[in-house]
Amino acid sequence: MSKSNGDLFIQYGSGSYIYLPRYVKTFRKVEADTIKYLDGINAQEIMLPKLLHNENVESLKCCDYRFEEEWNKEQLLVTNSRNENVGLLAHWQCEPIYLYLSEIFDNVSGDQDLRIVFDNSGYSYRLEENNDIYRPNEFRRVEVFFHGNILSVRRAIHNILDFFVKYLEGFDAIRLQRPEESFGGKEEVEDVAVLISGKEIEVIGSHIHFDTFSSISTAKLDKRVVTACCGISLSRLSSIITINGTTANKENSLGRQKAPLVPRSAFAAGDF
Repeated sequence: MSKSNGDLFIQYGSGSYIYLPRYVKTFRKVEADTIKYLDGINAQEIMLPKLLHNENVESLKCCDYRFEEEWNKEQLLVTNSRNENVGLLAHWQCEPIYLYLSEIFDNVSGDQDLRIVFDNSGYSYRLEENNDIYRPNEFRRVEVFFHGNILSVRRAIHNILDFFVKYLEGFDAIRLQRPEESFGGKEEVEDVAVLISGKEIEVIGSHIHFDTFSSISTAKLDKRVVTACCGISLSRLSSIITINGTTANKENSLGRQKAPLVPRSAFAAGDF
């Protein structure tokens, strides 16, 4: 039995939706605005696969325990015609890139301080406990990757976060530091979130890697640099804007207006 939300979507199954024209119109506007901003900061587009082969999963476990803890309970297995397990669907979207970061960035132009690429090739598959329109299993976002010295990487990420705070100014979006997600100081984590109906909804999440995924790439590149990623949730941004009947601000400032930086404890925890 399908479920629907007006003229926005039809629920096709747990975590799967058929999005209807009114929602898709908003989605394409948000997507276009996001890509336009990324083009403006000289980010270059790549396309990542959705299948993570078993040997790559094992390689990534050595640098980040989340691959052990989260994937054991949330992984979506892929089998071949002989019913043999060959891998997993990418949970975070970013996983397929890390073993090849040095090779990818060797083919990316940019100044010596910063290089940026992004993937917008389709769904990532997040098997999450609360399956609704904000957090479906089939999850669309733009994933941005950075390589450079810590100052240039941090500045670029902060500009992206500030851009989307301004983009969502009608929703009182705010930047959040998340020290509890720093994995013992191995990452620097900041997000953009909004609070709707008492629930905190993260729409942008950024991680600067000091001793997780950076340990794979920097040995081949330059130990003075760091890597980072920033996930821009097209699904959540479009859902928030469409469901609440408000369009994103068209006269955004491309990150020039600084957003307030708030500690994580300022928001009540939500279950989105």
